[in-house]
Amino acid sequence: MSKFDIYSLGNALVDLEFEVTEAQLSTLKVGKSLMTLIDEERHHQLIDDLDGFKHAKACGGSGANSIAAAQVLGATTYFTCRVGNDITGNFFYEDFHSKGVETNLKAEGRPDAITGKCIVMLTPDAERSMCTFLGIADQYTDEDIDQDALLNSKFLYAEGYASTSEPSRKAVVKALKIARNNNIKTSLSLSDPNIVMHFREELLEMMNGKVDIIFSNRDEALLFCQTDDIDEALETMKQYANTFAVTLGKNGSVAYDGKEMHYSHRYKTTPISTLGAGDTFAGAFLYALSKGQSYKEANEIANVAGGVIVSKFGPRINEEDAALILSTAKERQETQAT
Repeated sequence: MSKFDIYSLGNALVDLEFEVTEAQLSTLKVGKSLMTLIDEERHHQLIDDLDGFKHAKACGGSGANSIAAAQVLGATTYFTCRVGNDITGNFFYEDFHSKGVETNLKAEGRPDAITGKCIVMLTPDAERSMCTFLGIADQYTDEDIDQDALLNSKFLYAEGYASTSEPSRKAVVKALKIARNNNIKTSLSLSDPNIVMHFREELLEMMNGKVDIIFSNRDEALLFCQTDDIDEALETMKQYANTFAVTLGKNGSVAYDGKEMHYSHRYKTTPISTLGAGDTFAGAFLYALSKGQSYKEANEIANVAGGVIVSKFGPRINEEDAALILSTAKERQETQAT
């Protein structure tokens, strides 16, 4: 029996969330609804410019958010990453270990480096626009992989953001090789439209063939499959993954199980922030699969999870949210069955 349901590796970040207007976002010269990589100087400049704005701090990172969601829903998880020996790194370490996620991090003796940070600007339409200073976040290497933990996992989950850094890209390549050689299911999130737009070749190089599952939103799928037709994109996606799940915004989501497409209607809530929506969707989907549920059932759970996370601030669900997600998904499935 596997010790872990999901093993993941990715960027460990701490999010600094700010509420801004459309005009302020334009003044700050930040790309709307995208993730943009920035250097330390730009990070400090934005922090200075945002002084006085309403804000909050939370642990983040795409893969980290997915793992946190899976863990709180009931999965057992392991996360490989890097944080520095600083206050921000301590914040991330304590948060993950308090939630029961096992990691390669140590309480002491971490590198004297800067932990990654992400400035998240939330506009009134609930869209999130992110500027990320990675620090040491993308410097995890293949040597950081806990091979015993990976070999004792059901699923491997990697994030597309790893394609932007040679060390993290090589780490994902090695993890995928280990997983494939040991019949561990492989999965990858495309992460962000900017990543697909600028690092598509690196993504394909990193994948080095088909993965078992790809997670994507509609925009990422269109860019990755190089088309402006979503039906064509879904057909093309079969060349890159045995199965996949694509979120479709107001149209819910679709999951392909290798034979059939399963559509799920959007779980309607009042959107406050889209931060962490795709990450939570992927984490909830993998949680469901790891517990033996079908792709159709996983799609329902993930869809509800995505709806719950956009109805609140912050990138992560809590235990109360998890209970609501599981009960609501069960009700939706029972309604469909009658």
